[in-house]
Amino acid sequence: MTIHDLIPRFCVYYGWLNVVHDWSPYSFVIFADQHPDRRNRLEDLIAEVPETYFYIDALGISQLNPPLEPLLDTLEQLNISGIFLDRFNTSELTDRVTLNLIQTLKDRHFKIIGNGEITPQFLSSIDKCMIEGFLGSFIGTPDNFQYDYAPFIPTEEKVQHLSAHNTEIIAISYGAENNLDKEIYCYLSTQLFDLNAFCYANPSLMTPYAPNVSYDLGKPLDRYHLMKGVFVREFEKGTIIIDPIKQISSIKPR
Repeated sequence: MTIHDLIPRFCVYYGWLNVVHDWSPYSFVIFADQHPDRRNRLEDLIAEVPETYFYIDALGISQLNPPLEPLLDTLEQLNISGIFLDRFNTSELTDRVTLNLIQTLKDRHFKIIGNGEITPQFLSSIDKCMIEGFLGSFIGTPDNFQYDYAPFIPTEEKVQHLSAHNTEIIAISYGAENNLDKEIYCYLSTQLFDLNAFCYANPSLMTPYAPNVSYDLGKPLDRYHLMKGVFVREFEKGTIIIDPIKQISSIKPR
């Protein structure tokens, strides 16, 4: 293991910003805390991380407090990089509402990360698309859950669908902080699929994990392929092997 990320790490954090003091491992952070009492920590976060994204529930946007425009005024003044639109299920929003929301954010030069079931005509309008529960998932609610694994084949199909639209794909996988095998399995799968960024987290998203694994394998030498029931991809410094049935992974050095 080396401390060199082929796949950049990001953090999704919905707790109080004054609790976390080290943002250095992350290329960008998605957060939800804009409390005035923690304004200094918010300014520190923005200064320390290359990109910052503020959480907005797309399906609950009409109930925002403060309303969208004053909220965007505040975020603009703070030099926030962009907006994370959770539950961005565009089939549940009218095309007009979706287009207006995207245009409002673009007019203010906010980047957009979308998380949800996004219909193809809107994929080109956002900057990143998140796959939540990428291979590492959970059953229950963020407050009462059991860890699980997401099926491999539907995940592969979703990646292929998004890749066909030239969408930058980021992934968040859920697992216990001390489950190194699961973190490696999910992390190496992001390299298998050429994803753009990875986060390994607790479902509550209130306790950021420090990244435990990172492999410098060099450049990929080919696309991944299926061989005797396992997925294989060769890199300059080694070969990634993913077994989707046993839910294990390994690296064969070159």
